[in-house]
Amino acid sequence: MRVMFRRLHFGSIRGIPITASGSWLIVVFILIWFVGNHLYEISDISRTASVLLAALTVLLFFVSIIGHELGHAFAATRAGLGVDGIELWMFGGFARMREAPRTPGEQFRVAVAGPIVTLVLTVLLLGGVALFHDGGLTDAFDHDSASPAVAIALLIGTLNFAVLVLNLLPAYPLDGGMIARAIAWRITGDPHRATRYAAMAGLAIGGGLIGVGVVLLYTDASQADGFSIALLGWLVTLAARGSMDSARRQERLDGVTAGAIADPSVSAVDGAHTVLSATDRGGPPGSWVVVRREDGPPMLLSSSAIFEALAKGQPALTLAELAAEEDDRTISGDTSLRELAIDPRLRDGALLALGTEGQALGIVTSNALRLAVVTAAGSR
Repeated sequence: MRVMFRRLHFGSIRGIPITASGSWLIVVFILIWFVGNHLYEISDISRTASVLLAALTVLLFFVSIIGHELGHAFAATRAGLGVDGIELWMFGGFARMREAPRTPGEQFRVAVAGPIVTLVLTVLLLGGVALFHDGGLTDAFDHDSASPAVAIALLIGTLNFAVLVLNLLPAYPLDGGMIARAIAWRITGDPHRATRYAAMAGLAIGGGLIGVGVVLLYTDASQADGFSIALLGWLVTLAARGSMDSARRQERLDGVTAGAIADPSVSAVDGAHTVLSATDRGGPPGSWVVVRREDGPPMLLSSSAIFEALAKGQPALTLAELAAEEDDRTISGDTSLRELAIDPRLRDGALLALGTEGQALGIVTSNALRLAVVTAAGSR
């Protein structure tokens, strides 16, 4: 049973890994069963051939889903945003973004790229049926018989059209909700308020879908459509609530700055001191030292860098000169925790928070950031 729920790996496209959750296989088998029965009923083929063609149809449909998500992923990488991969799951697929869009324009371009790919595929598939099937597209929909090629193209085109319509609903976090958030962000200038507006739309649409599903459960003879629509509404509602909670947490994180969590107890030394004098009597008292400079704001220097300079035979080098040779490890004290969390320099050690007048406020470490994030996220 454990094997069923392990992540499956299908390689990568332009460095973007393609994976699937184990539960995705359940949907694959269900779709093959339904599509196989459909193809067997409308085409003059054997049961074995219908199953094989159904497997091919489902495979091509999920290839189109990957194409949709690659649209998002390529737009994100073009904007300089990291993408960890694409994952197929029970209800389609999603691109795992390493970081969120930084501007409304980036948000809009990333969100709209997937639907554009799906629109192109829908036009190509249904347009192909209209061009090459005798009687055109309307005849293909109306008749209960068709060649396997027409039936497959019609199925995949119709499914892609359904994916397009669903994703363009202005319900966050669907693509339409992302687009609506980008527009609201551009109008209000506040990404968190935009997320709340889009999430509220998602709650309204999710509730509406649940209502429609419940009505169909009591009026539709098959009840399958009602259950599917109600389930979809429930999932949209859950996702919208999660997005709203996330927006509230992000607002709290933006209200806390690097200066507020900086530790002021780090030792400070005059930059005129040499490496030899700084290592006298055991060296600096901690892992980091603030170097005061006459010609600029203070800088942060690691004790290991000081000892390395001594080992390289540079005892007369001043700490100010050594600090100038090292990577800049300063940050504005007004930097929010959200911005601080994506600063790659924090992975290599502490950062020095500076005040508005260039004074040292203290050092910020990854441990202090984690504690502040947990505290801010848990507050009401």
